[in-house]
Amino acid sequence: MNLVCVSESHFDLDYYGGPGLKITPSVEGKDAKVEIEAFVTNMKPGQALRYSIFKPCSCPVASVETKETKASLEIKAVHLWHGRKDPYLYNAKVELVEKGAVLNWFDIDAPEGYLSLNDKMSDVIATMQGKLLFMTLMGKFLGGGKKDGDGKIKAAGFEVGPEMMSMMGGFTVLRLFTLMGGMMDVKFTKEQLLDLNAKLNKIKKPKEKK
Repeated sequence: MNLVCVSESHFDLDYYGGPGLKITPSVEGKDAKVEIEAFVTNMKPGQALRYSIFKPCSCPVASVETKETKASLEIKAVHLWHGRKDPYLYNAKVELVEKGAVLNWFDIDAPEGYLSLNDKMSDVIATMQGKLLFMTLMGKFLGGGKKDGDGKIKAAGFEVGPEMMSMMGGFTVLRLFTLMGGMMDVKFTKEQLLDLNAKLNKIKKPKEKK
């Protein structure tokens, strides 16, 4: 089972079980037109949609910001896909923004050699600083991190034993806290997650075992 947590305003995940977007490309001579339709739940005044298309190298090709849920973008001198011989693929991205701030995603700083929200929990708890930070956060946000009468550590109502720690180790920090927050009906704000990321950025990654 996967638990997906979203903001109050979000792309409609119930639209055929997809990301809430419909993208229709068409070639017109040497150029291409890309029609994008976004399905948004609870879009509010002051919010807008930013439509963008990127080359495989992440270089922007076209972009427009509007309150409309449909947009048409043009790619000049389009580079067409040619099977395995030349599998060139453009990427389309739609962002829900409010006063310039992106609501549905945010950039995560990940300095080389240091931890971030995108690292696996196994790497975090492999360091003493990471393990202490994790236990502190469990106590603060999830009502756990403390030993019960039997001397066992619990968080979110679950016993945090070797098997649980091993299972959690496969999740990224961001994924784990999203899942556990949903289980405990705890909503992590963007600011809280960025603050956690800043703390992780100060902890060096564990050395890889040879």
